[in-house]
Amino acid sequence: MREKALQWYKRGIKRGMRVATDLMAEGEIYKEADIVHAPNSMKVKSKIKMSGGDWEKYSVTVKAKEIGFK
Repeated sequence: MREKALQWYKRGIKRGMRVATDLMAEGEIYKEADIVHAPNSMKVKSKIKMSGGDWEKYSVTVKAKEIGFK
């Protein structure tokens, strides 16, 4: 069970880094001088598939303060 949890945790980290990189490439998150700027909230879209089910669209709105911005 621990190994499975670690696999999913690792997937989440990779996905988060991919989304953050995309947001930087699109200019939504950017660095100006020594300050990193981000919008107050960001919508992250994905698809999920539960065991035995179909793929479903899924989105989460993340507030900048939830990920360390002021």
